[in-house]
Amino acid sequence: MLNAKQKLLLHKLRIYGPEKLSVLWDIPLFFMRIPAVRRTTAAKTIVFVGEHLATRVPRMAKWIRRESDYSTVLVCHERGFIAEFTNDCFDHTFLFRNKWHMMRILRSIEGIKIVQGFAPKSAFVNHARKFIRKPYVQDMQDAYTIYYKDKALPKWLEKELPYEYACITEADGIVAASLEMNQVLKMDRSLKRPETLFFPLYCDDDYLQPMKTEPLDPDDIHIVYAGAVSGSHRNSKLNGNTQFFQLIELLSRQKLHFHMYASPISIRLDYQEYEQLAVNNPYFHFHPAVHQDILAQEMSRYHFGILPFFSSLSDLSGLKLKYATSLKLFNYFEAGLPVIISKDIVYQHWMVDRHHCGIDLEQDSMDKLREQILASDYESLIREVEKTRRKLSLKKQMPRLIAFYDKL
Repeated sequence: MLNAKQKLLLHKLRIYGPEKLSVLWDIPLFFMRIPAVRRTTAAKTIVFVGEHLATRVPRMAKWIRRESDYSTVLVCHERGFIAEFTNDCFDHTFLFRNKWHMMRILRSIEGIKIVQGFAPKSAFVNHARKFIRKPYVQDMQDAYTIYYKDKALPKWLEKELPYEYACITEADGIVAASLEMNQVLKMDRSLKRPETLFFPLYCDDDYLQPMKTEPLDPDDIHIVYAGAVSGSHRNSKLNGNTQFFQLIELLSRQKLHFHMYASPISIRLDYQEYEQLAVNNPYFHFHPAVHQDILAQEMSRYHFGILPFFSSLSDLSGLKLKYATSLKLFNYFEAGLPVIISKDIVYQHWMVDRHHCGIDLEQDSMDKLREQILASDYESLIREVEKTRRKLSLKKQMPRLIAFYDKL
């Protein structure tokens, strides 16, 4: 019987094996100039290209199509494409299997005005940037450069950093969804600073749910988490903040219902332990992943969203936790939920605190969370969430992004 680590290794072989083999026919097809897809015909196109589809990209592309005359095309690796993240957000979607196949696809796209590479990771993005000689935008949320400051890097990350560095230094523009990019540029003063637009993830106006009107029932409080989860077989130094076993125990002990929605990118090996825990724990509820289109609606049934990330739980650098931005924060706002949030994720905590729409979470007092919730003014928190999500409207902010593209 295979253990979890052996199963994970087999999973990686199944994922990466076909890619290595497929280059055997895509290389000759590339040099024979045989197209991989039917040629597109739009006169003004933004190509979004990357290895793993980030949830923010379809949300962005949808509003670009609505608010401008740009056509949007997604070129994504087939193993990194997540159908639950996208619907009809792009005019065309093309999936590639290796870098040669990707370049065959890019050759068939007419009218490219902007190439926008979404990271992480940046290896395929870097190949696309060099192949298509058009204005290039690096779309950054998580910057690998600041993940493990002054600590030994995993081998896969050592290989990735040069590609990320090249895409940043050679970019004509950067769309930064978090403040991490600012720290990367500060760390190396020799870097050329491209045109940079700070464009947080914002709230998608299409997903805003009606606000709650009923008072909070002290005997029936429901907290929800939606995002990455990790099983106990993972290295806690890398994944400690997404291993939720202790949190489940603490919330259950306080008779607080905890609902977990694993990200669609999570693999069964990482969430099967949570499925088993939910069978016998009346206060822990594990739910299948849901499409981004209905996530806010699904979460609106609960009372609070939670961001329970702490510096002591992993080897992530202080800079990473301090300046990171998570889409789940905006998903909670879309659902109409106040946020229970760790003080260790400084920028996101500042946002919640500034808008008076959440409750502080500290690691050494998590066993008193019920008391904190009952001491809060829930009706006031709800009112502030409503104000906040209107200020942080994606539709309202879209003209800034369109103007950025036009300038490039």
